[in-house]
Amino acid sequence: MCGIFTFPLSKIFKTITNLKKSMKSIKFLIFALIASVLFSCSEDEPATPDQGMIVGAWKMSSVDYSGTSTTVFNGQSTKINFTGEGKNLNNEINFSENPNEFSVSGTYDVVLKMDMGGNEMISEQNGLSFVNSGDWEIDGNKLYITDDVSAIQEATIKELSENKLVLLWTLKQESDQFGVKTIMEGDGTFTFTRN
Repeated sequence: MCGIFTFPLSKIFKTITNLKKSMKSIKFLIFALIASVLFSCSEDEPATPDQGMIVGAWKMSSVDYSGTSTTVFNGQSTKINFTGEGKNLNNEINFSENPNEFSVSGTYDVVLKMDMGGNEMISEQNGLSFVNSGDWEIDGNKLYITDDVSAIQEATIKELSENKLVLLWTLKQESDQFGVKTIMEGDGTFTFTRN
């Protein structure tokens, strides 16, 4: 009776062994495919904008903010998430070269939405300006400006074409006054169209 079961069991064993080998081959192929996709894809290098393209007059067409503000007082921390959207965009910036200077005119308003632990507050900030007038320089995809009020500031040029300029401004600001520490972190995206 043992002979009757030997053939089917050995055949089943061979089939299972072959299946395991096939599965190993399939797993290897899947692994090789995933590895080739992961290692062959790299981030695109940011394009280096043509410095001359920024020269001219630009009108603000949109502005958006997002970030957090954390306040620490007596060991207790309060975090506020915020977003902001521009309106009444009358801000213009004019870049000139030799010397690399810029001038700013007009203002814009921002509707700021703040969320503090599920409580939403809305505030409007009026009469804002992109920056003050000053000097500029482009290095790679970075725009460095020095205005007549603050130290050198840096923005990332996300897009610079004949008719569109998109700047990403990253903010990280800390203050400590009267025992109250405030840390504000956020990003602002400023979009301009050529005037």
